[in-house]
Parts: sequence; C-alpha cells; structure tokens
Amino acid sequence: MIISCYFYALGATPILLGLAFNLSGKLCGTLDRNESAQYLSISTRKLDDLLSSGALKKLKIGRKTLIRLTDLDEFLAKLSGEESK
Repeated sequence: MIISCYFYALGATPILLGLAFNLSGKLCGTLDRNESAQYLSISTRKLDDLLSSGALKKLKIGRKTLIRLTDLDEFLAKLSGEESK
C-alpha cells in the first residue's frame, strides 16, 4: 500500500510534497514498478506498456526501474485534463 502524505506547516494549508511512504514505511520520492502500478491502480503489464511508449518517464539504476512520484502525478493530471475536454 502506498500512502501519499500532506505536511502541515504551523497550521497552514496542507502542502503536497510529492512524497510517499513505501510498503516498508520508508519515505521516498520514487517508486518501483510494482509500487507505481499499485499507485496508478493498473497492472504492471499496463505500466510497462506506458513506460515503453514514453507516456511515463523512468529511471534505471542497474536493473532496477524507478518512477518518480512527480512523474506519476503529472501523468494522472494529463489524463484528467484529457477527460474533461
């Protein structure tokens, strides 16, 4: 389960910092393939299709594929914009 979090600065309006806690409870700015698919509520197969088509950006560290939370949020924002047209 991925939990996005809001931070409150001295009782001010919540600010989304594009951070999440991964399954082990660590604070992170990137997610692996499985976590990213879960974040988007899609299969890893669909996520792989989006990554290979260039619709989503990825980072590679050796064999590990990571996706920035900000990139996932931008992707979702683009989808919302297209649906409202």
